[in-house]
Amino acid sequence: MSVHRFALLLIVLGSATGQPPGGVAVHGQYRNLAGYAYRVTVPPGVAAYRDPAPAPAHGFAIDLGPTADDRISVDGSYNAAEYPDARYAVGTIVDWIKGKAGGIEEPQFHSSTLGGLPAMEVVVKYRDKRGTAARVCRSLAAIRRIRPTDTMGIIYEIILDTSAERVNQHNLVFEAVVKSFRLDPLSHY
Repeated sequence: MSVHRFALLLIVLGSATGQPPGGVAVHGQYRNLAGYAYRVTVPPGVAAYRDPAPAPAHGFAIDLGPTADDRISVDGSYNAAEYPDARYAVGTIVDWIKGKAGGIEEPQFHSSTLGGLPAMEVVVKYRDKRGTAARVCRSLAAIRRIRPTDTMGIIYEIILDTSAERVNQHNLVFEAVVKSFRLDPLSHY
């Protein structure tokens, strides 16, 4: 797993401090001009944050409250691990949860699309590391090939991690983010 994807997992699945992502507030449309060429709309009524400069601009996190453990992450990164397809990408989320959770149900994989790209979605129900709180992680990933023979490309991922009791409410925000996701032209290739 790449260093950036590991950092993303820490942000989404709960940092060591349990604090919200903080950073620079994001409202309305987020447009990534840092080479990943995508845009997405932050739904009204939620708090979204991106890392301040000089941190690389990959995306942002939405704090869903009421605890810092409920959030959505939107990310674009180079596919440095050279995952052959999106199923491998979402599989890393499953592997990470298996290693850290207090218990996990069988992951549910589904084919989907993201911004017109073929995508894979996984839904994982698990218990927190203490084995007490029921949680749900929903991850949707797609890989954009820069050139037809490209093995790297760009991986886009939207991840929801929330308590099982709030999953229906937070799924509405997740789906609004997914629906608003658009690809922009790759101008520097």
